[in-house]
Amino acid sequence: MNKAFFRRIWRIITAPAAAWTEITEETAENKPYLSAYFYPLLAMVGIAAFLNPFIHAQENFRIELGQGIQTFIRVFTAYFASYFLSSLVLDRLFVRWLGMDADKVKAEKLSVYALTPLLLVRIFTFLIKDLFFLYIFVVYTVFIVWEASGRLYVMPNKQRGRFTALTTLVLLLSPVLIEFILIKLLPGLT
Repeated sequence: MNKAFFRRIWRIITAPAAAWTEITEETAENKPYLSAYFYPLLAMVGIAAFLNPFIHAQENFRIELGQGIQTFIRVFTAYFASYFLSSLVLDRLFVRWLGMDADKVKAEKLSVYALTPLLLVRIFTFLIKDLFFLYIFVVYTVFIVWEASGRLYVMPNKQRGRFTALTTLVLLLSPVLIEFILIKLLPGLT
């Protein structure tokens, strides 16, 4: 992780319009939005999930280690798979309901960068449970998606509302759905 990684997080949170302008100008060769941004951010979420039982549980090391591994697997898999699911669904959703051209790279960029508030909230709440009130900032995803609709996808304001609502719904529900499926398929991950 370098300075550009943290700068990008800061820009997406504090100035999403400017961040989306920068993102649209980037080339998609080698998918730097994955290797230089999403994977390190996802690794930070996984590490925070792993450390969670050690910070908050009063069990012995063996039990905490087992809980940490289970939490890591559940959370890391849920967010990693939600990236693929949400980018696939969004790419198909844009074509079908919004009458836009399919563009896999744009859908992937949107999924990666719009998940930032959710991933940051998860990092902080795993490390400090008393910060549960930060989940209200997940709503900020709506604003990030709204800005993306004007910069990444150039569309009239009439479509932006529907685009923002559908995209935000997909982005916020996909990790929850995948985590629910994981728990049902593998009950030991609770």
